[in-house]
Amino acid sequence: GGRGTRFWPLSRRARPKPFLRLEEGGSLLEQAWARARMLAPAHDIFVAMDASLEDAVREALPELVETNRIVEPEARDTAPAAVHAAWFVRQRTPQAVLALMPADHVIQDPTRFVEAMQEARRVAEERGALVCLGVPPAGPSTAYGYMQCSEALPAQGRSSPVARFVEKPDRSRAETLLQGGRCLWNAGIFVWGANAFLHEVERVCPELAALSRLLERGEIAAFFRQAPRMAVDRAVLERSKEVWVVAAQMGWDDLGDWESLARRLPADADGNVGQGVKLAIGSSGCVVHSPDKPVVLLGVDGIIVVECEDVLLVAARDSGQQLREVPALLEERGRWDLT
Repeated sequence: GGRGTRFWPLSRRARPKPFLRLEEGGSLLEQAWARARMLAPAHDIFVAMDASLEDAVREALPELVETNRIVEPEARDTAPAAVHAAWFVRQRTPQAVLALMPADHVIQDPTRFVEAMQEARRVAEERGALVCLGVPPAGPSTAYGYMQCSEALPAQGRSSPVARFVEKPDRSRAETLLQGGRCLWNAGIFVWGANAFLHEVERVCPELAALSRLLERGEIAAFFRQAPRMAVDRAVLERSKEVWVVAAQMGWDDLGDWESLARRLPADADGNVGQGVKLAIGSSGCVVHSPDKPVVLLGVDGIIVVECEDVLLVAARDSGQQLREVPALLEERGRWDLT
């Protein structure tokens, strides 16, 4: 999962988004582990992590087998991570089929999730394809990538070849995609054979394939140091002709920022949501996270209030994109302790 800069100041370098407990049911990482356990026994579940998070992962996931920790010396986005994971698992099981699942998403319907993953595995095994889970769009969102199906939009748990990807379109383009009736949101959950994926990397992403030779020589640090920062969608899937999608109406949300969390929480009569609101007068549409201190809202609209032990955030509710820049600005000012 990602660092979650749009959840700052709750999300920090030492406690990124997967470790946050934003709702009931444990941290996002713990929820992802529980979903993985619905698909496989603990000894077949691997966790890819930044080296600095090993202790935190070990504490959060006591079932995780020590030898199943895939440690990355530095973060280089999802394409290098996916290549490293496929190579790592293939050393154990040459014919392995992998499910890659971000540890910072929410899925409300685990039964439908499992149904979709079973179909994805079938397609990956029978066709040798790279398979994505696709979510029926709830509206013309500009926050997600889209996949256009080659055929009619598949029903829940059914699959279709992918005709093309459209990366985070503007509003007008998103509305056009929805009107076409053949598009799904890219959920960022993938299933493929380790061999099939690495073969496709060789075919469509030579810049990354060349570096994978370092993995074969055990030079993992050199691989990550030299690997370009590339998302697996851009580096491999958008360039491949072997991609399929399975439709998954499973209550999915990537929970990207405070605004997305607010949509999931109960609101008062004026649309104020969150923990800590004790009194709201003449205030509406506010998002509050303050589990330790009571918050009184007086004559304010559309703001975010997040209280932590060492910092207080007050921001406009629509400032999610600007919020992701705050940690970098604090680093420039030498306030690493706040990032």
